[in-house]
Amino acid sequence: MSGAEFWRQDMMPPAVVTIENDGPRLIATNYWGTEQAAAGYYYLTTNAGTVRLLVPASRAKPDQMKDMANTREVVLTRGTFMGHDNCVEVMFEDGSPSPYCIHIDSKQVDRQWVQTDEHKRWRFAIWTELGLFAEYGRCYLRRFAVLPYAARWGGKR
Repeated sequence: MSGAEFWRQDMMPPAVVTIENDGPRLIATNYWGTEQAAAGYYYLTTNAGTVRLLVPASRAKPDQMKDMANTREVVLTRGTFMGHDNCVEVMFEDGSPSPYCIHIDSKQVDRQWVQTDEHKRWRFAIWTELGLFAEYGRCYLRRFAVLPYAARWGGKR
């Protein structure tokens, strides 16, 4: 499991990330040129039933991308992590006892999901500056009071 990805207090307020969409596909974004991307912060954006993880160049290393690619489904859990509210745990469920997870601060998410979004099947896509890296047809959203949670969808670890 990776460490927390929190916006540092000494950084400028997050830049407004603009995104041009074609349904679930990402056509253009200014994210790649932001201070957030330069500092290595992930960004989650949602459109047309698809949650998209934007991976900055410093994080798009083969070992990390392999951990994200070897997955059956993606489970996003919203909760409090290390005293920060509305953080998101992104778990890449691969069937192992310790799946790859990242934790993202609420400032790195373009919208917070509502209760009616939870427990539905979503799509999930991973984008790098080079383009679409991977897509998954099984992504689920849920809440848990305190993170890390890292429990399988519909079960426990």
